[in-house]
Amino acid sequence: MSVETDASVFDTVIIGDGPAALGCLQNMVQQRRDDPDFLSQKVAIIGDGGHSLRYHRVRANSPYEDFITCLDAEVLDRVDQVIQWPTPPSQILKQSEKDNLPLLTEINELVEATRKALIDLTQEIKLGTHIKARVNTISLVEGNGIEVDFGNGGKTLQAHTGIIATGGQQKLDDRLAHNASVAEKVFLSEDLQRTYHLSNIKSTRGKTLDACLEEEASIGIIGGSHSAFSSANYLLDIGKENIKIFYRRIKVFFKDREEYEQWVAQVPDDWAHLFDYNENTDVDEGKINRWGGIRGEAKDLLLKILTGQEPKVTLQKTENGFRDPHVKKCNAIIQSDGYSPSPIPIYGYQKVSESQAIDNDTLQLIDNHGQRFPNLWGTGIRRSQLSANKQRSREGINIFFQEHAPLIIDQIKRQLQSIL
Repeated sequence: MSVETDASVFDTVIIGDGPAALGCLQNMVQQRRDDPDFLSQKVAIIGDGGHSLRYHRVRANSPYEDFITCLDAEVLDRVDQVIQWPTPPSQILKQSEKDNLPLLTEINELVEATRKALIDLTQEIKLGTHIKARVNTISLVEGNGIEVDFGNGGKTLQAHTGIIATGGQQKLDDRLAHNASVAEKVFLSEDLQRTYHLSNIKSTRGKTLDACLEEEASIGIIGGSHSAFSSANYLLDIGKENIKIFYRRIKVFFKDREEYEQWVAQVPDDWAHLFDYNENTDVDEGKINRWGGIRGEAKDLLLKILTGQEPKVTLQKTENGFRDPHVKKCNAIIQSDGYSPSPIPIYGYQKVSESQAIDNDTLQLIDNHGQRFPNLWGTGIRRSQLSANKQRSREGINIFFQEHAPLIIDQIKRQLQSIL
């Protein structure tokens, strides 16, 4: 059953409606203002609103600031009209006291308001259609087009090109299925950073986090990424003291060599070896990840731990994760790794496995054989290969709006010119 729309075949379809998808949509709206013929066969945006920003409180160097500063003036004006905060979003960054910035629930309210503003604009300028549904599969069709199956009723639409911006979800380690005594005290950092109410955070066995955290409880955090240290900050905020971060490698974001050298000069010699600087470091193998890594307040906490200024948090290297006996002894365990994309099966001459990645030079989607799809791009799907382009050094949501979106849409324009 084809979806009833004004366009028989869309120019492009955006799959997802979180921050990465909204970055692409805003760029399209901006280009449509300048060129009335841009994407004349329209855009379809398909998403079910299942996004989140994984930070329990936002202050300086936060995703909130990233997000707000990326918004188009007209979009931000519309957001101001929708959100009833004491201080409008466009003005709140001017406050001197950053600790008064909104909590996570209000940040997600900001994303919702931005989505509404952009979709309203998209419809007003007759650029596209929003469909609230979950995408099931994508099929490659003759002529380099795609067919998207979505919703529960077998609805489909066709498009010349597509952008997959489905985000990533955190998943529990599969090995926990065979270790019930450990599984009952394992919690996801994603859940931890969504709420201050520990009674709302449950393990897969139904035990709540507050039931695990008695007065002298030890807390283990598995992972060496930004979410691990952000989780530690959260636990310190609520008065917890015996916190251990179990890491295999630690990935830190540095915008350039100068910042790296200034930062590592403060690190004791016995820790400095963790932070060898290499601009060509692979995302999966290296210590320094130019597309993410520990940043902001989480990076500040890491430095305090390394220099002995934060004795409530300790670091311990491990290669065994949940199998490490020191991890098992903790009263509560926060899993801060295990993020993966939410893959969509793609059918063509063969079914593509659910291990899709993106090439950061082009942001084209790559299948499990390393082949690039000529008409599918990805942004914000938490699975990528390191770009050879050393100019990309922004972090967080800035990447989606200011780097990914223009790069993808420029390629889509060229692709459509060759098709149409």
